[in-house]
Parts: sequence; C-alpha cells; structure tokens
Amino acid sequence: MKKVLVALVFITACTDTVEIPFAGPTIPIPPPIIPCPPPPSPSPDLRTEFAMSDTTPAPRSIITLHATVTNEGDGPSLPTTVRFYESADSIIDDGDSALWGIGIGRLNGGSSSKNKFNHQLADEEATYYFGACVQPRSNEKNSDNNCSAAVETVVERSDSGSGSGN
Repeated sequence: MKKVLVALVFITACTDTVEIPFAGPTIPIPPPIIPCPPPPSPSPDLRTEFAMSDTTPAPRSIITLHATVTNEGDGPSLPTTVRFYESADSIIDDGDSALWGIGIGRLNGGSSSKNKFNHQLADEEATYYFGACVQPRSNEKNSDNNCSAAVETVVERSDSGSGSGN
C-alpha cells in the first residue's frame, strides 16, 4: 500500500497574489486570497496656540492678539480660517464672540502660519478671555486641538495718583 502525504497550507497575511511551492502531488484547492487594505492616507492635524501683547490693559487700549496654527499631521491641510474670539469664560470655542477671521492657505505637515489681529477694548473695566480657533478640516486626525487655551485679561483703569487730599 502506497502512502500519500497531503498538506494544506493557508496564508493568513493579506496579499494580492499567493504562490505556494509544494513538492509532490498537489490538490487543486487555491489558497484564500485576503486583499490588503489600502495604506492610510496622510492627513493633517491642525493645532492653535494663542498669545497676547498685554494681559492687563487699560480700557479702550488696543491689544494685539496672536494665533499660530501648526499642522502637526503627516499630510497637507486644505485652506481654512483662524478666528479670534472673546469669551465670557475660560473655554474658547466657536460659540464665543468672533472678533475677526483670517484665511490660511494650505499647510504642509510640520509647517505653521502666524497670524495677528489688533483689537480695541471697550471703555469699561472687566475680565475677558481671548483665544483663537482654526476651522477643522474633514480629514483631520484630531480636531480636539483646533482651539487654543484661553488667556485671561483683566481690564482696569490705572491709578492716576492724583491728590492725596492734604
């Protein structure tokens, strides 16, 4: 009696074609072909940082607001807009009062756009919060970092130092 050794080999890695060398008699069963998913496409990740020229200005002062938008992703971003906001609380989001917007062109991965806006304060003492948000793009890796942290600004009249009443 003649013995025949039969082996079935299945490859579980993804591939577009499979070639299995086999010595001896073969069984005409094609191995399964598992298509490979496409590689992930590069995508942007826009992050906004914010700074101000003065955080303790007098009423009616003109302050300069600075927003730097950086693409921390590995793919280019589509053109977008960065908006400067005034907020009643320490959370900056697109529900706050927009002061101004500046268009930003395409940003490649690792590149930044520096933007600034001059804003005149009201003629009243108050505490304000300022910040900036970049408009999210549909293919961003993370849109939770599109708005900056708020910067608290205390607007007070300076003490004129006039008269002590002697």
